Amino acid sequence: MKPDRTSRALVCLLSAHALWLTCCYAEGAAYTSPGNSLPSKKNRLLLTVDFDDAGGYGRLPVRATFKAAKALQRDRLITFRLFTSSTFSRHDGFYELAVEQDVDLPAGATSVSLDLKAPKINDWNSVWWEVWIDGRRDDELLGSAPWQGGYRGERTARVLRSDKVKGPQAVSFEELAREHAGDAPPLVAETEQYQAAPMEYSVTFSYQQLPAEWQDYTCYDAVAAPLDELQALPANVLDGLKQWVLAGGMLIVEQAGEDFSRVGEIDSLLSRESELLATQTDLPAAVAPAGETVGPLSRETEFAMPDSDHWRRAAVWLPRDPASPVNDFSRRRRGGRRSPRVRPAWFAESQHGFGFVAAFPEGLLDLPEAPSRARGYSFGLAHYLDRRGWANRHGSTPNSGCEEFSNWLVPGVGAAPVDAFRWLITLFVLLVGPVCYFWLRAVQRTHLLALTAPAAALGFTVCLYAYATLGDGFGTRCRVRSVTLLDQTAGRATSWSRQTYYSGLAPAEGLLFPRSSVVYPLLPGWRETFLASRHNASRDVVVQDHTQQLAAGWLRSRETSQLLVVDSQPTEQSISISEEGEGLVARNGFSAPIEGIFVLDKDGNWWSGAALAPGERAELKPVDANDVTAALRAVVLDGQPEYPPGMEEGNEFTRRSRRYAQLNYSQVDFDLSSLGYGPTRFSESRLEAALGAVGGSDSGRLLPLRRNCFVAISRRAVMAPIGVPGAAEEDSLHVTLGRWAP
Repeated sequence: MKPDRTSRALVCLLSAHALWLTCCYAEGAAYTSPGNSLPSKKNRLLLTVDFDDAGGYGRLPVRATFKAAKALQRDRLITFRLFTSSTFSRHDGFYELAVEQDVDLPAGATSVSLDLKAPKINDWNSVWWEVWIDGRRDDELLGSAPWQGGYRGERTARVLRSDKVKGPQAVSFEELAREHAGDAPPLVAETEQYQAAPMEYSVTFSYQQLPAEWQDYTCYDAVAAPLDELQALPANVLDGLKQWVLAGGMLIVEQAGEDFSRVGEIDSLLSRESELLATQTDLPAAVAPAGETVGPLSRETEFAMPDSDHWRRAAVWLPRDPASPVNDFSRRRRGGRRSPRVRPAWFAESQHGFGFVAAFPEGLLDLPEAPSRARGYSFGLAHYLDRRGWANRHGSTPNSGCEEFSNWLVPGVGAAPVDAFRWLITLFVLLVGPVCYFWLRAVQRTHLLALTAPAAALGFTVCLYAYATLGDGFGTRCRVRSVTLLDQTAGRATSWSRQTYYSGLAPAEGLLFPRSSVVYPLLPGWRETFLASRHNASRDVVVQDHTQQLAAGWLRSRETSQLLVVDSQPTEQSISISEEGEGLVARNGFSAPIEGIFVLDKDGNWWSGAALAPGERAELKPVDANDVTAALRAVVLDGQPEYPPGMEEGNEFTRRSRRYAQLNYSQVDFDLSSLGYGPTRFSESRLEAALGAVGGSDSGRLLPLRRNCFVAISRRAVMAPIGVPGAAEEDSLHVTLGRWAP
């Protein structure tokens, strides 16, 4: 009996499935998971690749260890190339990031380790690598890692802890609330208040040995450790941790003591003598009378800590004191659901450089003893960790569009010459039409109209192309906006910069930055929609001894590229300020000219100076504090990001994009945006917060510097690294805050 059609179809389906499994097994046999080893019979080497994907963006340490069966007879040059992609399958020749680094395996050695600081600028859903030995690829060392994560429906705070501490791997704030609530029912008012609270939030812990390099912390939202453990850290590890906090990180110090009795020990640990911002007691009364400072220096009664100058109570959304019979709410502007009020938290915080330090009396997850308010306190902690988290302090995420991309473009780039085109097309129509016709009729050559029209069109096209080519030029132009914190005593500069590049002809070597720089791409928001692929670029990074070369994909000809660069490195540049007679003299030790400088001396008096070329000395003139405020505000406002005409923030395209995004965000994100969360904006980043403090835009008052500090303004990069040496800066703004020794 012949098999029926259904049986034949089933046999074909099973055969195809078996063939697919065989192919997958054959391909998968060549790959391995991190921590496992790959042998190479050809080169007699054993490769082990280890990394721990923390899930965030930044520098992710990847270690590749090569072991030889016996001591080598000659030197071997090993090239390790790591590929990553946010897709779940590898396409032929497609990747989003490729990082390459060389290492020498010297003669007589049996092993060598390569520590690759891979820039994590996309989701590592697919990770694989290739190895070249003396310029030849070894297919036996070709390997891959399994799926590394991908989209997470909940928002997660990623916290690094020392491997000496034992604890949970992940805790949701819903679980945290239930644990502290016990059998106590929540208050009716609190249930109404937090019924839409984003309790899908969670915190994940990574238990590792704390690294010594500050870049290794950049992929975490925060680092948490007891104070005793921090005090016992080796000097190099503690220095790396402090540099990361200065560069914008978030340090959570646990076991700070009841009533924060140990915050003085935290100040000593952080070396507060190098601080640039003043405390309330440091400021002269004429500059900052009582109650006139803002931010972390605020002395308001509700948030103040009378026993500490550097610290204040953190501001979070919390319910009223459990002992109070009244539960007040602040109603939303448009009515509807009520939202909690900002209140002093049960923990304290202090700003340190670009970053923050939080001090918890006990542990991070130890909420106040108020079972009926546990959900509210848990929500307040979730809100705080999100506000100080990675995305909010950077103002954007590398693999998604920056909504404010277009407000910081190179002058003359990005706006179409609409008026010039209208005049040109009108002139073309008049010349090719009536003018040409009447002229040919006058000379009795009207039959040439069939030739003059295409010839004129060709001539106009050639002229337009030549004008566009010569107008943009073949060089690279950039526009940079930076803030640098200069510690002249330690000889270290920490900077944040937003850099926009436009090249008529992109340099073949791409962008070149120091290895100390952490570089994130800022993508234009109009490309990042749910209807189009977000992953349309492959980027290459070549790591060298002291530099990192951002080769292909980072800077294209006649395209605007924008970067966020965070850097912390030693420097010998400084501003020398000395007393001569009854005045002050400043010497410009920077590599770039200074447009203006403002100095606060040891007596609380302000001095100012005009333009100073590199190496030039000039006397400073006494100036009133109000004049300093006005001058700094004018400088910052003059360099404020602005949209080109037609691309303002309130245009119809932006409004439609936001409405579309609201429809496509998850319910959690929608609830967050209604309570002040939602998509991050670059105007809320640590860079813009620092510039806003310098210009007084957030308070209308003078930046509260410590005495013997200065503010220097320049239009050329000072210590913020620029990716193209010799690039022409246009309309840039560089602010340097430093401290000088009298």
